[in-house]
Amino acid sequence: MGSEEELCRIALTIAELGIAAPEYIALRLRMPVHRVRSALGLMEAFGWVERIEQGGSACPCSKCPLRKICPIAQGKEPSSGVKVYRVRREIIEHCRRLLSDNRDK
Repeated sequence: MGSEEELCRIALTIAELGIAAPEYIALRLRMPVHRVRSALGLMEAFGWVERIEQGGSACPCSKCPLRKICPIAQGKEPSSGVKVYRVRREIIEHCRRLLSDNRDK
């Protein structure tokens, strides 16, 4: 799997919308979707991200461009295979610092 910097780029991409699916992240970062899925599995194991199972008041689906067709945004059970993730706030701050420090070098 990739570096901490790559994991941070994925985390910050998720943070842009509040939640994101692996396919969206792969498209945004121009990465193979299997690599993003592997990274998300690792990030979930580390506690960096959490998988969102169903929409609700805490779900930031209102910002998502797919909200009108997404079962999660509509509060329905997602079909098998639909996975979206949310990144923890403290990880966002850590990643911003890490990527900022790396740019300054």
